[in-house]
Amino acid sequence: MIEVMAIAGARNCDTQAVVGHEPAERSRVLTRHEKAKVQTTPTSLFKTPAEVVSCVDLSRAEKAAVLKQWEIDARLLQVASEEGMTGGEGSQLAEVKKAQKTLGVEDLEEDGAPNKTGP
Repeated sequence: MIEVMAIAGARNCDTQAVVGHEPAERSRVLTRHEKAKVQTTPTSLFKTPAEVVSCVDLSRAEKAAVLKQWEIDARLLQVASEEGMTGGEGSQLAEVKKAQKTLGVEDLEEDGAPNKTGP
């Protein structure tokens, strides 16, 4: 039996990963726990912001909340990068903004440059 690994966007979304690289026959629905986790840590289930938009298990409001958190995370990563405190990962801010535009999500209100407490 092939074991399906739950990684970025694997559930009723565009991407799937399977041990042994054989295609999965079906994906299962996101659990309540996974929905709650993705609200605070979007990259725990999704590789790209576009996967959030295409995920059928999330409502529009849930997708908007996930993308908002991802934007905040991306902005904070940029600040950390400017201060020389990153491990080499990219912030994906441009991809987040594109996904938000596709979904029709309003921009976060900004009172200046991003800082450690938010945009």
